[in-house]
Amino acid sequence: MQVGRILMVGCLGLVACGPQGASQLAALDPVVSAAPCLRSRELAFGPVVVGESRTLPLEFVNSGEVKQALTVSARDALEGFSVDPRLLSQEVLSPAGAKTFQVGFAPLREGRFQSELRVSLGTSCPETSVLLNATGVHEHLTVPQLVDFGEVPRGRTVTRELTFVRNTPGRSVLRALRLTGAEVSLEGPAPAFVDFDHPVSLTLRFSPTRGGVQRGTLEFDTDVAPTHRVVQLRGSEGGPRLELSRMGTIDFGKTAYFANGTTTDRRTALVSNAAPVRGGGVLTLGPAKVTTRGEVSPAELAVELPAQLLPGEAGKIHFVAKPTSFGARSFTVVVPTNDVALPSLRFEVHYEAVVLPPCQLSVTPGTQSFGPLEAGDSEEHFVRFENIGVASNEACLVSAVELDESNDAFALPDGLVDAFELYPREYRDVRVRALRGGQLPGTVTNHLLYHFSIPLRGDGAVELSADLR
Repeated sequence: MQVGRILMVGCLGLVACGPQGASQLAALDPVVSAAPCLRSRELAFGPVVVGESRTLPLEFVNSGEVKQALTVSARDALEGFSVDPRLLSQEVLSPAGAKTFQVGFAPLREGRFQSELRVSLGTSCPETSVLLNATGVHEHLTVPQLVDFGEVPRGRTVTRELTFVRNTPGRSVLRALRLTGAEVSLEGPAPAFVDFDHPVSLTLRFSPTRGGVQRGTLEFDTDVAPTHRVVQLRGSEGGPRLELSRMGTIDFGKTAYFANGTTTDRRTALVSNAAPVRGGGVLTLGPAKVTTRGEVSPAELAVELPAQLLPGEAGKIHFVAKPTSFGARSFTVVVPTNDVALPSLRFEVHYEAVVLPPCQLSVTPGTQSFGPLEAGDSEEHFVRFENIGVASNEACLVSAVELDESNDAFALPDGLVDAFELYPREYRDVRVRALRGGQLPGTVTNHLLYHFSIPLRGDGAVELSADLR
């Protein structure tokens, strides 16, 4: 980059180069005098990617016939900026001499940066400044990670604009653009490049021909990191939209085995139909298929699930351990659905059946009342689960502590309690909240369900009621 020079007869010049390499006048007094003074100017770095750096030269030129003393100091901490150490000490410029110093910028965050250098010439001129301006940006080229077409009726088409933005000086080349997803097409030609300060866009069309959520991708290559980009595309014609709280591996850890009966030890996955109430479809689930390996019977795991969920409804999938002997068990569970985006749910379920004494569990209180609650009020109470056994091996396995019904009057602020283990005299408190929202006045009820390790019937419930005013 060519360093700009300012020559003066009997005066001092200061030159700084801007982001495009053009010379910027940092100090100049056009009037020739015996004691020339400097004027404040700006040194602009422009945008720089976080983790990268840029350096600009700052040159002082003395075209006069006498020596000049130059003093430069930092007015602040110079966040993001660095300067040649020589610049921050007093320098002497010989007659017809010049000195160049380097000023750098290396951002550690995104956003605007501004600092200031104080400049003094000789003893008769007032102090002036060089303002340092720069911007830290995330990347050279910004492209949205997701284009969501929303809900589109079958037989209609919507368009969305995908915009490419070059954040730093220069040009980014766009090549090898390709689409996946049968429901999405490109409208018009694709741009071949994008310049700094001149965003370009392309138009995507979504025309659903089948129900459910449709997904695709727009992929392209470019000459700045990351060189391969993938934009996710999503749209829906309607129909059901399945959402699940957990998927993949369901690991019980250990579960109790009783020779004279089975427990109701269980784990829960929350499932919902997030389709819009108007125009959305019914979500159907099941029946579940359970397979095993080796000598294990599929009957040693039960899967309970709702047959269907209306748009906006939520339900639970329960995995219930039913060991017929002690030892490790592994199962594969496949649940078919009518969601075209998730035609089946697959779970790997594991548990270790161990011999335990029957659990002696105390749950208090047995009933819990809330209120009266006025509009906007809420009230919380704790339900205590305590192992009242005495022998050291009398462990209690408690699982699936959850509300019986989904309504907006009761909630578990800490979420559904999947499972926990209590040894004698240990306890755990579960927080329950009642809140007065938009419900009609009156008494509303619910139950806090729980399951624990005793033979035959290891389940219970705490009755909840709230007086809404």
